[in-house]
Order: sequence, then C-alpha cells, then structure tokens
Amino acid sequence: MRSLICVLLCVLARPVAAGPPADPSGLTRARLDCGLEVWVYPLPGCDEVGVGLVIRAGSIDEQAGQAGAAYLAKRTAGFGTPGVPWETLATFGGRFGARGERGLDPRAGEHGRLMPDSVSFLLVCERGDFEAMSAALLHTRDLVSGWVPSDSQIEAARLVSRNPSPIGGVAFRARELYMPEIFAGEPLGERALIPTGEGLEAITPDAVRGYIADRYRPGNAVLILMGGVDPGGALSAARRAFEGVPARGALPGQPGMTGGGIGGRVSAHTIEGYKSREIALVAARAVGAEPADPVGEQTLDMTAAELVAARVGRAVALAEPDVEKVESYSGVLVRGAVLSEVSVSLARGDHAAAGRAAMVELARIRADGFEPSEFPAARAAVLAKIEAGVRDWQASDAARVWGVLAWSAARGHGFVEPADKLAHASRVLAQTTDAALGERAQRLFDVDAMACILLGPAGAEGVDEAAARAVLSAPDGLPSQARAVWEPPLAAGAGSLVEVSVDVPTGVWSGVLANGVVARARGMDAADRVIVRIVFNAGVTDEDARTLGRTRDAAAAWRYPKIGDAGAREIRAWTLSRGLEFRAEVHEQRLALQITGPAGSERDALALAAALAGDPGVDPAFVGRAVGRDRDFGPGVEMLWRRLVGEKDPRSVVPPPNDSIDAGEATAWLRAVCAAPAEVAIVGPGEAGAMLDAAAATLGVLPARERPSRGWAKSWGALPGGEDTATVVGAAGESLLAVVFGDANDLATARAMLVASELVDRVLRRLADEQPDVAESRAWLWLGDGVPGRASLCARVVFEPGSDGDGGSLIDRAIEAVLSDLPDGTIREQIERTRRQVDRVWERPEFWADRLSTLAGNGLGIDSISGQPAAYDALTPAAVREALARAMGAGVHKRVTVIGDH
Repeated sequence: MRSLICVLLCVLARPVAAGPPADPSGLTRARLDCGLEVWVYPLPGCDEVGVGLVIRAGSIDEQAGQAGAAYLAKRTAGFGTPGVPWETLATFGGRFGARGERGLDPRAGEHGRLMPDSVSFLLVCERGDFEAMSAALLHTRDLVSGWVPSDSQIEAARLVSRNPSPIGGVAFRARELYMPEIFAGEPLGERALIPTGEGLEAITPDAVRGYIADRYRPGNAVLILMGGVDPGGALSAARRAFEGVPARGALPGQPGMTGGGIGGRVSAHTIEGYKSREIALVAARAVGAEPADPVGEQTLDMTAAELVAARVGRAVALAEPDVEKVESYSGVLVRGAVLSEVSVSLARGDHAAAGRAAMVELARIRADGFEPSEFPAARAAVLAKIEAGVRDWQASDAARVWGVLAWSAARGHGFVEPADKLAHASRVLAQTTDAALGERAQRLFDVDAMACILLGPAGAEGVDEAAARAVLSAPDGLPSQARAVWEPPLAAGAGSLVEVSVDVPTGVWSGVLANGVVARARGMDAADRVIVRIVFNAGVTDEDARTLGRTRDAAAAWRYPKIGDAGAREIRAWTLSRGLEFRAEVHEQRLALQITGPAGSERDALALAAALAGDPGVDPAFVGRAVGRDRDFGPGVEMLWRRLVGEKDPRSVVPPPNDSIDAGEATAWLRAVCAAPAEVAIVGPGEAGAMLDAAAATLGVLPARERPSRGWAKSWGALPGGEDTATVVGAAGESLLAVVFGDANDLATARAMLVASELVDRVLRRLADEQPDVAESRAWLWLGDGVPGRASLCARVVFEPGSDGDGGSLIDRAIEAVLSDLPDGTIREQIERTRRQVDRVWERPEFWADRLSTLAGNGLGIDSISGQPAAYDALTPAAVREALARAMGAGVHKRVTVIGDH
C-alpha cells in the first residue's frame, strides 16, 4: 500500500493543463499503460475539481503484475521508497490475479482478519492550491502506512503502550492515532455512508457530487476514506487522526500563516463497501487532465520546503493546542511557536529564514545539551540543508540512499514497516563505491557544523540506520571519529528507553539503535573536547530526582543501587583520573548524564557511558579495570574501542552463559563478535525458512531440530515462543555459511545467534592461522525482515581460494578443528546433532514454492522449476538440492548473500 501511495504522489505531484470533459457528466478519464486510470470530475457550485487515481486489480493479472511492479518501482525510485517485490504490493484484498479470490491476507497472522476489498481516498480542495494538496497527500500517505500493521508492529505498540515514554513516538501513540481497535478487537463502528454494493460502478459523478456537497464548505478540505472490511478499525482511527489537520501545515488559530488559499482544517469521513478484488486509490489535486496526457510519466517535483512544511504541520496539528506542550509525531516535545516559524518560512519558500530559525534551535541544543524540545526544528533544518540535493535524488543508486534518509527524516518516525526500504538501501550500499557516498555526503551536509538528528521510537526505524551507514562508510564525507562510534551497543536498563549522544571534534552522525537506544553525534563548538551524553527517558521518579539534586555522583548509585556509595566513589575517582568531568541532571523525570573530556579521551568517555547506560559486560563499580585491563571488558566497550582506535584485540570474545542472556546482551555481543571480518545478514524465515533448510541440506547440514509443519496462516502468525529456532553451519566450496532462523523477539533465537556467530568467529580465526595468504575475503550486509516480527541471522564469508585452490577443504578442516576444541554440551553438541539430521527436510514444499522465483531472481539459476508455482510435485528437496548445487557449481553462490525473501 505504501508503494501505491507513492505512485499517487508521483502521478499527482505536478500541475498539468486542463483538458475538456470526456463525457456529458463532466467526467474525464485518462488511462495509463500500466493499468492505472485517472478520473477528473467537477464539483457542484464552485471552482473545484476532484481527481481520482484508480487501480483496478482485476485488470492486473500475474503477468501484468510484473510489469506493474516494475512501473511502480520506476516511479518511486529515488523518493525514499524503493521498488518492492510484487507480492508485497498486494497487501489489500489478498493477492492480485490468480490469488485475488483468497481474500485472507497471510500477513494478518493470528488475527485472521479479512483484509479490505478496497481502500480509496477522495480529497477535495480549491483548484490550484498545490501546497494544501501536497500537505494533505503526505498526511494521507503516512496514515496509510499504519493501516495493516504487521505482527511485530502490533506487539511493539503493545509493549510500548505498557511502558509510556516521551521518546516512544508513534508506537506510544498507536492506540490513539493509528489503530485503537486493533487491541480490543472491536469492529468498525461506522457503517457505509454511500451504498456502493456494486463496486466502483456505483460511484458515479452525481453520487460523488452529492456526497461532497453535503460536507464541503469553502475554506476547508474534505478527506473521504473509503474501504471494504476495515482492518482493525484503521479507517476509523485514521479519520480521527486526520480530523482538524491544517491543510497547509500552519498552527491552528494563527491568522496570516496560510498565505491565502484554504488554510482551515481537514474534515475526514469514512465509508465502507466496495466490491471484492477492486482496489481503488483516490485522492485529489486541483488539476485538469487530458486523456492523451502521459500523467503517469510525470516525476515528483516537490521541494523539500513543501515536504517539511507538511511534516512539521502534521506534527503540530496532531498535538495539544498549547504551544508549550505540543507533542510531535516523533514523540518529543516541541515549542509550537518555533515550529510555526520554521514551517511557515519553508512553506513560503524563504529557506534562509527557516534556516536561521532552525539554527537558533540548534544553538540551544548545544547550549543545554539535554533539552529535547528542539529536535523537530533541528530535523527541519536538516531537510532544509538537503533541499539542494532533492531534485537529483534519482541521479544514481547512491543518491537513492539519500532519498531514504531525507524521507525518513521528513516522516520523523519509524512506525512503518522498514524492511523493504532497509533491504533496498543495503543493496544500494553494497553496489556503491565509498567515493560516491563521500561526494554525496560532502554535497548535502556541512560536516563541520551541521547537525543530523533523526529520532525515532524504540529502535523501530531501520531506515535511519541504513542511511547512517551510508554516511559513515564515506571516508571523505565524515571524520574517522564519527565513523568510529557507529552503533554503540549501549543497552537500555530495566525497561527504560535511552538516548545516547556522542560529540566528536567534527562530524555528522545519527542512528536509531536496537533495544530502545537512540544515538546521535554532531559537530562541536569546541574542537578540543569530547562529550558523551546519556538520557534515560523513563523510570526516574520524584524521589530519584530529589536524590540526584543532592549529589552529582548519585546517578551511578541510583542506576546501580548494589554498588552503593563505595562504588560511586570509585567511579568518581576513575573519572577524575582520566581527566573526565561527570554531571547528572533531571529534566521532567528524565535522567541526563554528561561526560566531558579532552580530545583523545573518546575511549574512556565511551567506556564510562557504556557502564552507566547498562552495558551488560561492564561492572560499573570497576569501570577502570574494564577499560584498562584484559578482564571485564564489556562487549559494548570492546566494539567501541576497536572501532575507535582501529586496533585488533587478539582476545577471543566469549559469549555469556546462555541461561543469563537477554536481548540487549545478545545484540551487543553479536555485533562485537561480527564486527570483523564477518558481517551479519538478517532475513525472515517464513516461507524462506524451508528454502534455508534445503540449502543447508545441500551444504551437508540441517537445523538443530526439525521444523514443525505448520499451516500457511500460522507460519505468518504471532510469536511461537522459540519452537521454531534452529542453527545451520556448513561449508560449500569456497564459502562458509552460518544461519540461524527463528523469532527475533525470542531469547532462544538470540542464544542461537551467539552460538553461530561464535562458531563463525572461531572458524575464521582458525582459517587465518592455517592459510595466511588468503587472497581476499568478502562479506555483505543484508538487512531485511521478510516476515513481520521474525528475523534470522546469516553470517556468510566468501573466500577467494589460496595458491592450492582448495578453499573448501580449508574451511572444512577449520570447522573440524574448531569443533574438536569445543567442550561437550555446547556448540559441538549442537553441530553434531545437526549433522545427524542431514536427511530431514521440511515436508511442506508448497509453502516455499513461490520463493523459487526469488531464488532465480538472485541468480541461483533455478530456471527449470521457477515460474511454475502450481507444479508442487516437482519441488522436492532433491530437486532443490540439485538446482542449488548446479548454481553453486557455476560459482553463482559467490554473489548470493542469503537465500530468502529478498
């Protein structure tokens, strides 16, 4: 659905010449070659028109669907929404073509809801008011993104709603804004306002005119949300969220800010009842269209100013009217007056004024360090800075990454499924040279002074991570210090959410980390100082605040009561011995810690930050020993130190006991282990899990336990609690493959990840010892989430053969050597168990048959059986093994990171 909305933006983004009506009723139709149809019709009694973009699913079969998907990918490329597989475009109404009659979308999971047969938008406003329309279209696009929440989103919303936090953002407000009925299971309460039992044919121009005439008033825009069976009351939730949104992004009740045109507010209504298998996407823009006009070939021509105005306006409109208590959509507090100044300046095209207003806010951020109220304004300044590069986003693959970055910043939140964007951005990065990224970084950012602050809720926004990776991979785009602090795995404590900020002498950096950690870095006013800030956003009680007010050292004792006064004193003494300054403050029950030190003290400051933030591998009472000696070296500090100073620590990073592991610990340790030379790839098991099974069988190993045979809906369902977790490790030719698949939110998967990553790490070290003249090692980062709420780890390294040309046997020997060194009852037992199960494969090939086309698309060469999803009889494990072996024998496997959804 997100892709459809982006097509709408692309198609309706630029005014075109008005054409004569196509029939006596005044309705003009323009049909595009990809199956899209544009309707333009007049409204009664005023100088307005409505525009509808209609996608008829019945006219897009399986074959035409491929062309349609390519068309959509082409139209959306460069605007931050990469092309997605065709199957993902059929979120509503089951699947198009042959699968359209299924009705049930497997993504519904355990909820089992019948997805809408159709969803439409109809927006009406004055002719020529492009700014109002742009804002409304962006509002609509964002609303739609949450309509069919994945299981992971629902679960995240539930978790965050139980632990409210200002930084929680959209996830925290999901109950109020996105899908309130999804939690209670209540059906949509509103019935059809227009009887449309026969489908789109019943929506005649007269019917539309009559409906609009009853609701439209000059000075207001009308949004009509029309759909079939409502997914969890999302239509009703969207209507309530949209009600009263200023059409131009201005603050309500402030005259003179709309610059003419509509101003006012948006009145939203919901309608039910379209015929099955018809998907309509309807919105409005004051244009006329001539049938011969190639509307679909228009490209997006929206300036960053308009985009920012829309986003900032929405942040203000969805919040409280009190300008001092306006809660933005990213979940942080903003001052309405400042936002209005920035947004209005941008809407009027006065970028200089907007920049000045935003930079004032940035100065305040630098001055007080902890006050979160200026972040949205800073984000607006970032977009204003990006404006110079908006129009050439489509110039290259590298530029697409910046499209992702800018659109992510514009949205300002992460409560949308990031998988496709993240996977695409990662693929782009893998194909892009550092020089190209460095040039882009230099063009779009002033790396010495600009702040890039992209905040999102609880680590849900992976797009920011991918974009930040692009920035940090550019050697000429950012200083080494900024790159060095990428993804510090500072774990959140006891259910709280943590913001970590690292200031380096120069640099621009941002990223939303896992486990509820938001981190950012920026250029400093003083180039000879290092500052690390930590903000605990939840859990600070009034008593804590009073305690912290009495002593600067109490923060450590409060965070770790077990260490007591002696521990706090030791931390204090160590801090002073390193020339660091430590300060604790409380802002509205948010605990803020700041560590400041001289240039060159990054390692010490980050180590102390890691200890105070709850790095599971650091004993806070002995943080000096953790940093300075071999023992008690926490995984977070280990990785930060390695990245920061560029040294290779010869010590083996040993995982913690499985019975004591938690998710944050697993993430930190995994990243530390896999920092070099192996990278991590994440895919969704789901249907791809069976393909992984078959691939593992080809490699000579199979999962540690038999996968249960489960039905289609169950396989896409909610968290099964670890019953589906397994590990695969093996060698194929010159490649080492380690795969873990299971539930991303289950601790069993985290433990399995540690086992696999440790094995890979040891094998690589052993291999390096045995063959020091390995010509080259390559690894790819591949991020994705093919199945909502689930994830897999695949650490794969491809080695070019040495002088003896026998890379595969070298890997085999390294694996055997590592296994022989392992004590019984740990990794060795698990791997041996997998080898005893080599002939066992999941017995339900029909559930992964469709993924063969993906394999072929990845270059595995399964031409003989791909494209025939009905020929299940031919899709035996033996056939899959044979096809994979043939592809691997041809050397194709050197280019394939993982076998799965992407």
